[in-house]
Amino acid sequence: MTRLKMFINRNAHFSKEPNFLSNELRLLDWPNYPRESLPSNFCGKNLVVLTMPRSQLKELEGVQNFQNVTIMNFIGCEFLRKIPDVSRIPNLEKLDLGGCKNLVEVHHSIGFHDKLVSLKLEGCYNLRSFPRSLKMRSLKFLNLWGCSRLKNFPEIKCQMECLKEINIGKTGIEELPSSIGYLVGVKVLCLNGYTNLMTLPDSIHKLKHLETLLFGDLDLIIQPILQEDEYIRMSSVSKLLPFPPSSNTSDSNNGCSLIVFPKLRVLKHKNCALSKLNFFRTFDWCTTLAELDLSMSDIVTIPPYIRQFVRLKFLSLLECKQLREILGIPPNLMLMSAKGCVSLAIFLQEARRSPLFDTPKALFQVGTIFPALSLGNHVLTESEFLIQRDCPSSLTFLDLSGSAIVSLPTWFSTFVGLNDLYLKDCNQLEEIPELPPKIVKVCAGGCTSLERFEFNNIKDLPNLRRIDFSNCHGLRENMGDDLQIRLLIEGHPKFHQFGCVFPGNKIPDWFSHRKEVLNTNWCEIDINEPLHLDSEQTIFTFSAVIGTEDVPIIHDIGVSHFGIVVEVINDIGEHIKDIRQQYPDIYSFFSSDHVWLKYHVSNHSQLKTENLRVIFTCDSPVFFKSCGFHLKRKL
Repeated sequence: MTRLKMFINRNAHFSKEPNFLSNELRLLDWPNYPRESLPSNFCGKNLVVLTMPRSQLKELEGVQNFQNVTIMNFIGCEFLRKIPDVSRIPNLEKLDLGGCKNLVEVHHSIGFHDKLVSLKLEGCYNLRSFPRSLKMRSLKFLNLWGCSRLKNFPEIKCQMECLKEINIGKTGIEELPSSIGYLVGVKVLCLNGYTNLMTLPDSIHKLKHLETLLFGDLDLIIQPILQEDEYIRMSSVSKLLPFPPSSNTSDSNNGCSLIVFPKLRVLKHKNCALSKLNFFRTFDWCTTLAELDLSMSDIVTIPPYIRQFVRLKFLSLLECKQLREILGIPPNLMLMSAKGCVSLAIFLQEARRSPLFDTPKALFQVGTIFPALSLGNHVLTESEFLIQRDCPSSLTFLDLSGSAIVSLPTWFSTFVGLNDLYLKDCNQLEEIPELPPKIVKVCAGGCTSLERFEFNNIKDLPNLRRIDFSNCHGLRENMGDDLQIRLLIEGHPKFHQFGCVFPGNKIPDWFSHRKEVLNTNWCEIDINEPLHLDSEQTIFTFSAVIGTEDVPIIHDIGVSHFGIVVEVINDIGEHIKDIRQQYPDIYSFFSSDHVWLKYHVSNHSQLKTENLRVIFTCDSPVFFKSCGFHLKRKL
């Protein structure tokens, strides 16, 4: 095989370690290569692509002579300790060393390679020696994430206009050199993780093309320097990351120092200390920023000034446990999530006294500017929620889960665009008024004080698909009968499906077929009578009393252990109807028996059979105590 030009090995094993490779090879792709080095007689003069991830290589002797190589991949080579001189590999474009946990040294020649485009060293936890200088005119991507023992960022020796992304999150780097201003083309700067950064240089303002700035999980406080060399340290934090003053600092905006990144679109300050900083007025990103993530930060107030962030579409305040007030929302916001803000007591309470509420109503419609609102797990009173009455028209998603709200406003049905309503674990909620006309889903599991639910004429809710009242034990006992009778009598549009779960322990008496079972995951109802339905539509109604085992339903993102399947089979074995209902939104296990209801309108014009089998099955840990079936012709 002396003339072999391509060698690709996928899980092939040899009785002996390889001691020969063809010098005609252009492509060598050998994951899990078993030797500690390449064969000594392999010169690799024609090699273009060298891919050896997760191999046993300890050294790369001879690689420095591979003059035509453009790609080298040594991902996960845990025994590799050193990258040799690459100055004699002039065509190298991509070098991937991610996950080389024992890599200690990268030769300084890397820093002056003129054609290298991508250099990735993420997860090289023991890397200590890295080029002290960079002069790489072609480099586009530099990833040093997780190089926790790397203390110094290299000096930049020339304008590196091609460099677009830098990731130095979770490194040991303590400061960035002033020469970082030469990185004029950078669009993404990632400082995520617990870095040791203490300061940012003045030249950071030269990054005029910066679009994404990530400061997630920094154990420090970001504080502007209002005057040169003035560091404002806080006794409550051990680390300080001061932003230096911009050359275009002005006092035109209430005397605030402004940080100007004219193209910044994404800013993530997850888990950062912001409480002592006038964050929104300090940084002049209001005309460009589209996404702002302050999740798990210690921010206390979202000020009215946030309305100046005219392009902001996504605002995340997840788990901001010290957040007490939201006094404004940006004019073009699409999604806002404040789940877990357990101290939030004021939502737009001061907004009525703002000039914003003196503008024409059409200029402040949630429908145009605020289609999704999530305020889970915060303390919100009805009076504070009522502020939104002026702007409910096109809100599509509303999440008040975990709040202390007592009742929704009587005009709640005027949220004419609302599809999804989440009220999970609102323990003080007593009443849900008439639902909006386009509602699809109501999730109110765990509302233990809920006593009243005003159910509209079912014909006025053509989109309603699901209601979850699990563990809402305050609901009146006959709620289930009322709901099912309305569905049965009033009917619904063609092909409509509706499901509901609520506390209860019996199938209603008006169900034509019922069967008691003994805590099982399976139940069959046999209907041995002629069924001749000839109509435009047929109404199938199913119900079951369900209990749970002594273990909770595991509830996580994308995971649910509550599912029910119903099969309707005629006398010749044909499946007339199959119903599959999953409940991923059930928040916790049932504390008592519950009733499950499924209503389905079908366009069966004729249903003629001498007997019918209706088979119910469910997922553990729920089980059936009784099941019911009712079939009705809709005229």
